[in-house]
Amino acid sequence: FTDPRPLVLLPIVALTAVLGLTVVALAGRRDLGASVVPRRDEARAHLALLGGSTGLAVRLVRSTAAGWLVGFVALGALFGLVAQSAASALADSASVGGALTRLIGRSGGAKAYLGFAFLMVATMGELVAAGQIVAVRDEERETRLESLIVRSVSRSRWITGRLGVAVVIVSVSSVAAGVAAWLGVIAEHTSVGFSTMVLTGVNASAPGLLLLGIGTFVYGIWPRATSAAVYGLVALSYLVELIGTVIRANHYLLDLSALYHLAPAPAAGVNWTSWSILAGIGVVTGTLGIAAFVRRDVARA
Repeated sequence: FTDPRPLVLLPIVALTAVLGLTVVALAGRRDLGASVVPRRDEARAHLALLGGSTGLAVRLVRSTAAGWLVGFVALGALFGLVAQSAASALADSASVGGALTRLIGRSGGAKAYLGFAFLMVATMGELVAAGQIVAVRDEERETRLESLIVRSVSRSRWITGRLGVAVVIVSVSSVAAGVAAWLGVIAEHTSVGFSTMVLTGVNASAPGLLLLGIGTFVYGIWPRATSAAVYGLVALSYLVELIGTVIRANHYLLDLSALYHLAPAPAAGVNWTSWSILAGIGVVTGTLGIAAFVRRDVARA
């Protein structure tokens, strides 16, 4: 914000170049469709979590969920560690301070910075939700769903299990980011309470829960549009909040962003009314989407 150093980009460019050359060299050494690291022809069967559709959902997404969780924790810890120094740096810039005030209604202190930073956590929650809905759609498009629903697994049970797992991933990841941020601010001897940061994480989960519901609704009535709809909503929500608030856009445009309706916790207390409305819309649209999915034909394209 205040003192850019372009030379810092050189190691990134160098690493990218080295990795690119390595990829070209490896591609020239292996057979088409093969791997440099050979795979085993035989492996012991692993049947954990295969006793039901929800267990299968957990097994399918556990690696992705673990990756997201690590990312949320790392990002939260980073925000906490730099909160005080970042707040001091931002205070030196009148223009940035003014933009921050328009974004979250407050311009100074570590809590104000964290209120702004957790907009990124909320956006990541939306990305997690979008990825989970697209994964549900892929199960159907790749015809893997058919092998389940032609047996004893009902459609409603299958999709409810997948959505339940997605809700847990979004919620736990957001709260984990809040806890990690608290550990970061404590390490820097900044005064922010543990419960405050836990609630900040809960607050950041609302846009993701909303997107899960809207995405399920789109998936239920128009499956081919699922991917474009959910990722388009993530982009719309982020850009409207980040740019529209700063340039003082029309409030009808700002209302399109779920992030705009979040309280800037921990700079302010959680607005449970707004949180409940966002989550409630997610529940209602998700329920309608499940009902539509149960009644429509399976679409492969």
